[in-house]
Amino acid sequence: MKIINSIENFEEKLNTSIALGTFDGVHLAHKAVIEEAVNSDYVPAVFTFNQSPGGVIGGNKVASIAPKSVKFKLLENLGVKYCFSLDFLQFKDMTPPEFVALLKEKLGVKKITCGFNFRFGLGAKGNPQLLKELCKKFDIEISVIPPVLLEGEPVSSTRIRALIEQGEMAKAKELLGHEFSYDFEVKEGKMLGRELGVPTINQIFPNNFIVPKFGVYASNITIENKTYKGITNIGVKPTVGGEEVSSETNIFGFSGDLYGQNIEVSPRFFIRPERKFADVEELKRAILNDIEYAKDMVY
Repeated sequence: MKIINSIENFEEKLNTSIALGTFDGVHLAHKAVIEEAVNSDYVPAVFTFNQSPGGVIGGNKVASIAPKSVKFKLLENLGVKYCFSLDFLQFKDMTPPEFVALLKEKLGVKKITCGFNFRFGLGAKGNPQLLKELCKKFDIEISVIPPVLLEGEPVSSTRIRALIEQGEMAKAKELLGHEFSYDFEVKEGKMLGRELGVPTINQIFPNNFIVPKFGVYASNITIENKTYKGITNIGVKPTVGGEEVSSETNIFGFSGDLYGQNIEVSPRFFIRPERKFADVEELKRAILNDIEYAKDMVY
């Protein structure tokens, strides 16, 4: 999949079928939109933004569900050949007709797919009905995908964020259609885990990323396309006076230096809340208990 960060000098002549949306998390409803674009006679593409339009326009922080690298991998696995991942600020003042004209003239759009609640153009005034009218004018096919329901409610990023914040990873997986994961860079920590005989990789959560419920999770960890099991503590490490929100993961059956690498971690099942222990010995006993508990789990 080609990732295009600017279309200013984009000159490839394509006949594209483009899925429009933010696609944060690439959940089940997103997949329905994207698969409609992929299952066409044209080059399947996604048009998305590097920022959440709602967050930019409304000024409210919108926490991401997937890092860009994970998002791109999910899109590629769905069959997308081109991902136009662009700066929203360059498009926010375009009127709806200007936006559709750009898609037609610059990206050779033959078909557009979007969700039932898609908004676009200056002030987010464009909706699917207006998009249908503009597509007719520009001779573009269009498919508007209805809500994808799970347990009678639409699948949405908002609903998934709430589940992750509650530590409900199995339910979040149902709505996502895949495991929730992140692949932040492994940083040097205080080396306490190594001193206790349970070495961990330390990853810091960015300010704009969803933070799961603080606590210990049974996790899957992917290293060079191999999956390992482990336990992950998410929180601020109150026993040793931590400050940054971090992910500390002990990987079962792995030894090696991962500093500076982006390692994918997927917290699968919540084991217990994060807590402050009386001392590091009590902390060590708790960690060893967590490891034994997670090793006995089927996941």
